[in-house]
Amino acid sequence: MDNDVHSRLAHIEAILPTLATKADVEALHAEMLRVASETQKWMFASVIGIFIGFGGLFLAMGNFYLKQQPPPPPVQASPAPQPAAGAAPPVQQWGSVTINPPQPPSK
Repeated sequence: MDNDVHSRLAHIEAILPTLATKADVEALHAEMLRVASETQKWMFASVIGIFIGFGGLFLAMGNFYLKQQPPPPPVQASPAPQPAAGAAPPVQQWGSVTINPPQPPSK
């Protein structure tokens, strides 16, 4: 049994110098925080760049599309027909809904 304890102790003492110390862990922690901070800055800058890039693409495609459309034909306004005196006002129809204008009160 005594030999077993000594062999285990020798094995632990052989491994002990390779384990990390408190200073090693603190240095690793500081390095990880620095890398995380740099990564966050790069990600933020990349997102801003992507937004600017897509905005420029949107403007360029919009200008290209506007240049491709033919000009609309000129519209000539005709005077609206005047209803005859005492005639009922015209009925307006929008889609499938017919709107009757209000009638004056009868005496």
